[in-house]
Amino acid sequence: MYRKFFGLSELPFKSTPNVNMFFGEASRQSTFEALLYTIQRGDGIVKVTGEVGCGKTMILRMVAENLDNNYKIVYINSPNLSPKDILFFIADELAVSVNYDLAKFQILKLIKNRLIEYFSSAKNVVLLIDEAQSIPIDTLEELRLLSNLETNEDKLLQIVLFGQPELDTALKKPEIRQLASRITYSINLPKFKPTEVMSYLNYRLRAVGYRGLDIFDLKMAKEIYKVTDGLPRGINEVADKLLMAMFSQGDTKATRKHLKALQLRPVFFSRKKAPYFISISIVLILVSAFVFNSLNLKYSDELGVEMINPSASKLQQEREASPILTRTLKQESLKEIAEPTIIEHSIDERKEVKPLVTEIIDTGSFEKNLVLSHLKAIEIFNSIPDEYNVIQLATVTSDAVQDQLQAFDSDSTVAGRYILLVETLPAKKAYRVKFFLKSFGNYSMLSKELKQLSVSVKSSNPYILSVKGLRARAEEISLEDLK
Repeated sequence: MYRKFFGLSELPFKSTPNVNMFFGEASRQSTFEALLYTIQRGDGIVKVTGEVGCGKTMILRMVAENLDNNYKIVYINSPNLSPKDILFFIADELAVSVNYDLAKFQILKLIKNRLIEYFSSAKNVVLLIDEAQSIPIDTLEELRLLSNLETNEDKLLQIVLFGQPELDTALKKPEIRQLASRITYSINLPKFKPTEVMSYLNYRLRAVGYRGLDIFDLKMAKEIYKVTDGLPRGINEVADKLLMAMFSQGDTKATRKHLKALQLRPVFFSRKKAPYFISISIVLILVSAFVFNSLNLKYSDELGVEMINPSASKLQQEREASPILTRTLKQESLKEIAEPTIIEHSIDERKEVKPLVTEIIDTGSFEKNLVLSHLKAIEIFNSIPDEYNVIQLATVTSDAVQDQLQAFDSDSTVAGRYILLVETLPAKKAYRVKFFLKSFGNYSMLSKELKQLSVSVKSSNPYILSVKGLRARAEEISLEDLK
């Protein structure tokens, strides 16, 4: 209803995760990059935990969409399965024909044979499990057995668990301590701080076409933080209602009056504070009971009558009889709202950095040219501010580098606009090359860049990552490293 009023191409605060609106601050980008890195490295089991509505599923979908064709993804979003059922689910996803009458060890053997087939064709299998806190203990033990499937050097199956803090509690149980010991990397997804709430709200709006001044300032972000506890799902719900309230009143900036109209209450209760609230509640109940009994005895002695409490049903009737104020949106008022004046935003937009063109110049062998281009790219990345981001276009193995160069050079959307970094793989005595779009800026800018790439370039699943994180992993190499 409010889309046209704010000039939006789609609703900015849907509850369903949308990877095109991925917000990288508040450790989200670093978590995403860390997961990609651990999967590419071949780690066995990785765990990501966070409160309800903190954005775990968004991270999961980002990982699923940005793994290239060298990975086969098995996704389980309802893991409340028995040990045998989860084996059947995985077998079905891997196109393994099994009979339910088979014993578990036979099903496990069939799955292992299929995993070996994938491995032989240079394809890694990744098991992504959402809502992992609901996995039964026996099924968690079955996952441990699956994690044992490996060759002499590599895991045949990588497992990533996404769950609420209850998952950590379950993993502390003695009966599954072996599974807990297999977890090689644990990540906790934090809540947003007030400044991150402000950035998140305005980023989502600009991602769907908003071009006016920021609707949410830090003062409003702090108010929204109080009623949502900094959790993205709650922030989305409140922001959607706020936009509706603004639309109904013809306003283009969120204020406390709009939030007050929603009649929301601050979130005081959290998991960390739960023991304190429970203790205080018990004390208050005991004190109230003592005082109430004391008053009963006092007045019954003085008046010589028995005090009778009013019935609950009567109290309920009194509550229901009290007036309730509600706001209704009249169709007549909608007609009176004028079209907003869109003012071009000049504060949030950063100027795009235009580095020098990095070209492969014929000065020797192909590998030597790669090294020179790699070193030049490091110089460029070292000159870019930490808060900037870049688009990774593709990652290819050494035997596909020249084909990728030809493909990019013949594509008008990236020709002359890419740089590359070389990553050596000593364990496999090989190397691979990562291509990046020669365009740097904030998420809003780069999201537009992504949309403008050709279909063939998008087939490589390009994604946005931070320059700071990339620079930390980029190492200088020499020609000897590639031989």
